Amino acid sequence: MGGYGGFRGNWCDPRVRKLKMPIFEGEDAHGWIYKVERYFAVNGLTEEERLTAAGLCLEGKACSWYQWRDMRRPIRSWREFKDCLVERFRTGRGGDFYEQFFALTQEGSVTEYRERFEYLASRLDRLPETVLEGNFMKGLTPEIRAAVRVMRPRDLGEAMELAQLVEDQRRLEKLVEGSSSRGTYRMATTFLTPKEPTPGTFRETPKEKTAGGRPGDNFKKLTETELHEKRAKGIYFRCDERYTPGHRCKDRTLQYHAGYQEQMSRWPEQPINIIIKWLKSRSSSLVVADFGCGNASLARTIENKVFSIDLVSTDPSVIACDMSKTPLESKSVDVAVFCLSLMGINYHSYLKEANRVLKPCGWLLIAEVRSRFDPNNGGADPDKFSEAVKQLGFTLSSKDFTNKMFVLFYFKKREGAASMHKAIDWPELKPCLYKRR
Repeated sequence: MGGYGGFRGNWCDPRVRKLKMPIFEGEDAHGWIYKVERYFAVNGLTEEERLTAAGLCLEGKACSWYQWRDMRRPIRSWREFKDCLVERFRTGRGGDFYEQFFALTQEGSVTEYRERFEYLASRLDRLPETVLEGNFMKGLTPEIRAAVRVMRPRDLGEAMELAQLVEDQRRLEKLVEGSSSRGTYRMATTFLTPKEPTPGTFRETPKEKTAGGRPGDNFKKLTETELHEKRAKGIYFRCDERYTPGHRCKDRTLQYHAGYQEQMSRWPEQPINIIIKWLKSRSSSLVVADFGCGNASLARTIENKVFSIDLVSTDPSVIACDMSKTPLESKSVDVAVFCLSLMGINYHSYLKEANRVLKPCGWLLIAEVRSRFDPNNGGADPDKFSEAVKQLGFTLSSKDFTNKMFVLFYFKKREGAASMHKAIDWPELKPCLYKRR
């Protein structure tokens, strides 16, 4: 072949002469092969020339190994050289690359997990996209995996981006909670919608919300660049106003969750915990729709499949929509939960929607502030409320008025019952005001 200086290829091309051959010292054989093969391709080296050139790229223990091997049993081709090199300098960490790849789990940050995932995947023969995506999802922490799965990523790239976004948002929320004097605010960095639904799950896919429109329609998906820009400028992610501890958005709809959290924090017992206990006493196969879910704590606490729904999204796993027109399929849910979420004069439209999505014999659980059902102080008559729900197609299984702060109703949908929506006389529920002290 005439040695290194006798290579044909494109060695006289001034653009190519600026490229340096990558050196291999015994670390990351796959990465070196990837780079050197592209170097060979640019220079148009033949198979024979590649083998000779490869010997010039070795240093240290790699060079010693090649000299020893060449004296004992010379390598005859570039393909044989690659196989021998990978076999000799294979890492002993956790078995071969296939074993490491399929056993990979997130132990640190999403960024670290993604880097390791990409490193191992690049060392394997081409795997189907579904296998790659499934293994990436499987390795995420349960909390992040649940949030990403609800958003139904369309491919592996989107799953990776969503996982990073979920982690970034939760990290920011912890920072805000730690710096806030009251510790009652949560950040809403994004409005994310689920992927195109599978048959039998949704009627339609909620569209991404943009600024403007009716209250609650002012969230949009933020790109990673936008997130970094707002963070650098100290701007609040919800309203584009400058963030300070104790911040209150000028838009009243954005104060909803802050008031909710502050009100709840003063109660000695939380109604959501009673509902969680009730659900845990039953099968985890029950599908739950959490209407007015707030920060989606129910979905993060129980093993059941939970559709977290609210008008305003403060969590990327929440389906932000009009609760009277959800994307859930009819008769697809076993339990519908309203925990302090029957807000507005049209609250009955939410209950009608729950009736639509509930399966026959499904459960309707309602927890509300006690004062809203105190007729002596301007509240609704609980018996009239129960009667209205019964006319919708339910039976009252039980009710609990033992707590001083809230009341609980347990309704069960009648099988085959014909509801009389137009004839129902719904009692008015007085507004629930969140006062800041």
